Amino acid sequence: MGVEIVYCTGVGCVVEACKAVKQIPVLVGSGITEENVHQYTNANAFIIGSHFKVGGHWTGELDIKKIGQFMDCVQRIRETRQ
Repeated sequence: MGVEIVYCTGVGCVVEACKAVKQIPVLVGSGITEENVHQYTNANAFIIGSHFKVGGHWTGELDIKKIGQFMDCVQRIRETRQ
């Protein structure tokens, strides 16, 4: 079984790359926020680090309120797609 990936990191993933991949699962692991998550609805999953941390820095503690707000945003997007 082979493994195929599309890897984008550092400055945010290219939206068109996510839309073009249809044969393999797509995990977006850079730059996802409440403001842009709607652009990545074709992704199968997200890897989110700094955006969920206090102060937006990877060494910060998890910001439970920010995580909840993000998930509420994702839920609203899911509901509009049904």
